[in-house]
Amino acid sequence: MKKHTVSILLGVIIVIAAFIRLVRLEGIPNGLYQDETSIGYNAYSILITGKDEYGRPFPIYFESFGDWKLPVYIYTTVAFVKLFGLSAWAVRLPSALYGILTVGVLYFFVKTFTKNEKLSLVSAFLLAINPWHIHYSRAAFEVSIALFFLLLGTLFLKYFFIDQKRGGLFAGTLCFLVVMYSYNLTRLLAPVLFCFVGAMLVRNSRRRFGKKEIFVTVLCSFVLLLPIVLTFFTNGGVASAQGTLITSSAYVKAPILELRSYFTSFPQAFTKLLFNTYLLTFLVFLKHIVSYFSVDFYFLTGSTHGNHGNGLAGQLYLFELLTIPIGFMVMKRRYFSFWKLIIGWIGLSILVASLTREAPHATRSFFLVPMIVIFSSAGLIHLYDYARAHIIRNSNNRIHFLITISAGLGIMTYLVVQYFLIYFVVFPVSYAANWRSLDEDVVRYIENHRNEYDRIVIDKNAGLIYSSILFYTKYPPHVFQTEAVRAVPDSEGFHIPVSFPGYEYHDDFALPVSHNEKILFVGKKESIPSQAVILEQFDYPVRPVVMAIGQSIVSYPTRDSGYTLFTY
Repeated sequence: MKKHTVSILLGVIIVIAAFIRLVRLEGIPNGLYQDETSIGYNAYSILITGKDEYGRPFPIYFESFGDWKLPVYIYTTVAFVKLFGLSAWAVRLPSALYGILTVGVLYFFVKTFTKNEKLSLVSAFLLAINPWHIHYSRAAFEVSIALFFLLLGTLFLKYFFIDQKRGGLFAGTLCFLVVMYSYNLTRLLAPVLFCFVGAMLVRNSRRRFGKKEIFVTVLCSFVLLLPIVLTFFTNGGVASAQGTLITSSAYVKAPILELRSYFTSFPQAFTKLLFNTYLLTFLVFLKHIVSYFSVDFYFLTGSTHGNHGNGLAGQLYLFELLTIPIGFMVMKRRYFSFWKLIIGWIGLSILVASLTREAPHATRSFFLVPMIVIFSSAGLIHLYDYARAHIIRNSNNRIHFLITISAGLGIMTYLVVQYFLIYFVVFPVSYAANWRSLDEDVVRYIENHRNEYDRIVIDKNAGLIYSSILFYTKYPPHVFQTEAVRAVPDSEGFHIPVSFPGYEYHDDFALPVSHNEKILFVGKKESIPSQAVILEQFDYPVRPVVMAIGQSIVSYPTRDSGYTLFTY
């Protein structure tokens, strides 16, 4: 394949990837979920005051909703907030751009290991249209940045160890260090993959390594790792993983203790042998590993978590159920060294993801995507070559070949088009509540009528998260930092705001109200007092419901209630 042809095709693929990831980026997903508004507001707070929402100057870890966020995405977002203001576009654009760049990096990643232009281009194209990668590139997910730097870092290490290019070790190590500061899980996954990739490449290397570059790399790594080492035992360090890892999560421990409680009357030696915590936790770990080989997860419904998928299409396309195993065998036969690297990458990613409490988990296993895509691409190319060789050779008739290829392309096109229709038409309606699609409208309404009321009181159970208010009102960071009143720490040590100037959160509406006070209440429709005067009702988009009652099919439109604004 000629060089300029490859350049044109790669350019077209990048344009396709960019179009898919940027079109209506601010509107689909339909709304910003709590992590996105938290990331955006903390970036805004850093930009304005140099402190996060808690008043901590340039922190390494950002306290958020039930976890501590790593700094890379938030500090990256600071620049975009400076350019575009505090908006959905500014918050999601870093993820989209790194998603686009990852498509280009995957091309060079595959090419440098296989020297196969066709496989490299097809891999880049399949990643450009991959449902899993598209979903995570179109919202503020830290894993989008982490995946880019993992691939780029591996590419640099290959340049150093195999291609004998200076600077590769330093650049590759730096990329892996960035990954460690990108996402909680990658604090474990990045060093594990770094050691594995390094060991694989060293075995195939024939160069003598320059001591100077090794010394500089080790020295810089030591300096850059110091913040993680010095904060290892803080809340944002190892303690932040307690609620996530299967070894310490109450979510995992509860069913284990429940099972053991059935055998309290049995001899203690028996229960300790068969139902001890270590053995049962290990079994949970094994079950999690097995769950990452779920056909349903990858090809049918995908992740049913409200923010990690659409629940209507798999993480991959259904046709890849055929191309991936074929590609697995093709890669093993033709590129055995690269195949071992891919298998090791997949295996380690699954093992590390399985250490956490939910499985299969689309975010924590996101790093599987490029490796699965490579297998799928190899399988797709093999099917095409096989059809071309055998059909034409056996029938000596190109018509049969064209019919076969057209049928295959037709099925693939249908599945791809179906996914995009689900994502851009169905998903914004069916998952509107998960993405807090009403929050902006409610906050705008409150702000427009803010001067008419003495207080704004919000039901804690209504779902209007405080970060939505901060984000959409561009609430002054210095005011929130100094005057927000937070609840006592919860069981995991997090402080949820209960009030800040102009806004209060309460468990119910049984509040002492002065006759001279005018209060705007925000709650759920089903929980408002009978004497309330409803001012505005915000409901989610109308969606169709189709049910089977016996052999009859009943269909009707429905609309889920969101927020009710009222006064007395």
